[in-house]
This record gives sequence, C-alpha cells and structure tokens, in this order.
Amino acid sequence: MPAADPSPNDDALDAQVRAFLAARPLIQAHIRSLVREAALADDIFQELWVRFERTTRHGQVITHVPAWCRATARLIALESWRKQKREQPTPDPELASLIEQAYTEQDDHATFWQDHTTALKHCLDTLPPRSRDLITRRYQNEQPIADIAAQLHQSLGSIKTALCRLRLALADCVRKRLTLTSP
Repeated sequence: MPAADPSPNDDALDAQVRAFLAARPLIQAHIRSLVREAALADDIFQELWVRFERTTRHGQVITHVPAWCRATARLIALESWRKQKREQPTPDPELASLIEQAYTEQDDHATFWQDHTTALKHCLDTLPPRSRDLITRRYQNEQPIADIAAQLHQSLGSIKTALCRLRLALADCVRKRLTLTSP
C-alpha cells in the first residue's frame, strides 16, 4: 500500500515543530531568566512543550513560535508561583520590555545564537581545568559563591574576582571567534 501524501496541515505542523526545536535554546534561556532555578525551568519547559503540542495538534497555527513560547512560558511561570504560593520575582517593567525586545529582534536570526553558542563552547573548552571547574560549579551546578569559596578554601572576594575575570575572558574569546568566522 503506498504511503499517503502528507496533507498541508501535516506540513504546517512539521514547520511549527521545527520552529519550536530551532528556538529551543533561546526558549530555555528565556525561561531560565524568568525563574532562575534549573529544576523549575525544566518543569516549565516541559509544560510549555505539552501546551505547544496540544495547541498544534488541535490545528491551531502558531505564526510566530518563539514569541508564542515566551508568552506561554511567562504564564506557566506565573501559574507555578501561584500554585506554590511563592513570591514571584518582580522585574523592572522597563527591563522586561528591553529583554522581550532583544529576543524579538533576534527571533529571525537563529544562526546568530547558534554561532554564539558554538563559539562559547569552544572558548569553554580552551579554559584551564581549574577555570572550567569554577564555571561549572557556579553556572552549571548553581552553587552559591560562598559554598564554592568554602570548598576551595579561598575567600569570597577571590572567587568573585575569578568569576568576573573568566566571564570577561569568555566574552572576549567569543567576540574574537565570531570575528574570525564571520564573512
């Protein structure tokens, strides 16, 4: 029996799913900036996927997937805070507007973010092991700076200074790497 040709609806659904997957790193970064907790951010992303899948499965066409996902993620975060009776962060409205504007301006430039991510990964790989460990402890494992200082038997100030220098070095490395790879 020959395979059925995909319907136009299947093509639209596939395009929406591809757009969601392409925007995934930015969506996750946005959620993380909203809630600042890795576990909660993961939960919100999973709920976002469920809502996205349900919405598209019922035939609704989402014309701008990243913007829809950001707005829906904010609603899910608010619901989560209410459900847990937790105080929600109250970002400065002007700052929130600027963040949304930055995301909106870059929505159609997926390669911009992919290039930055690739450059950052390369730059992280070039760090000495001790520096990579410090970055991992702070940003991947989310350890408080005071805990890192205690574990490494160093002062709080020295850890803060080291992290500041590492962030500057990584930013410089990424800038140089992007300059080398740009046409």
